[in-house]
Amino acid sequence: MTQTRVAINAITELNGKFGVHTYLMGLAQELRKSAAIELILLVGEGQKSLLPIELRPHSREIAGSASRSFWQVFHQSRIRRVLLEERIDVYHLPNTLPILWKMMPTVVTIHDLTELRLRKYGLLRTAYRTFVNFWAARVADRVLTVSENSKTDIVELLQVTPDKVSVVYEGVEDRFRCLDRDKCKAYVANKFGVASDFLLAPGGLAENKNIGNLLLALKNLGADGVSLPLLLTGHGSDKQKRQIRRTICDLGLEKSVILTGYVDDRELTSYLRREFGGGLSLAIRGLWSSSN
Repeated sequence: MTQTRVAINAITELNGKFGVHTYLMGLAQELRKSAAIELILLVGEGQKSLLPIELRPHSREIAGSASRSFWQVFHQSRIRRVLLEERIDVYHLPNTLPILWKMMPTVVTIHDLTELRLRKYGLLRTAYRTFVNFWAARVADRVLTVSENSKTDIVELLQVTPDKVSVVYEGVEDRFRCLDRDKCKAYVANKFGVASDFLLAPGGLAENKNIGNLLLALKNLGADGVSLPLLLTGHGSDKQKRQIRRTICDLGLEKSVILTGYVDDRELTSYLRREFGGGLSLAIRGLWSSSN
């Protein structure tokens, strides 16, 4: 069988533990299992050790660091050289990254365009992100995204024809299905003193997560007689945390909201497997998204 040689650009995504990192790792793990695919992961210099052991043999280091995506602008010739040396058939950018020219069939995943819709960055960074998204969508042969709403944004904001954009929904890893629910209940109860059902909002505290409306929805639920604690997980800047705590106090929710901080994958599964936790998480997401 002739294998398709697929290269994934992982240079910028190995230092963080955010959504794109999870997407990249899950995709790489599944592709490496396929007998039809020979997987190559492009990583930065010294980054091979950041990969799971089973993925390290698939990695190729690119000289130079790229802790921020814009640094990849200066590594294009090095990336090109490795792609040609490895005789890559398909090149995949798992996030919107700089790409100055197309060397082979290229696929880019644009998860969403929140940064352009909400203008959550300053003028310079927004201009850079607008250009990178626009150019990557133009250069790529295929654009992947994770929801119909994101596809609509890509078509509208980046002026891409709809037939070029494919919606590929994200999967659920096995680790979310195999935990003992009673042990998960005990874990959450011991850590936070929460023995009841609870609401869960995973995803961080950034402004685009609309935490203000989530807290308002929680307040309205209380007024309707639904009293449940809310666990807010994820990173946030000091400024974001201060604003959220101020809103919590203004709404009188000091006893109802717990800021957990960053939660790794293993711990998060315990929260999601806690009885009703996952379902109520989706319910509260829908409630506050509808008010966005």
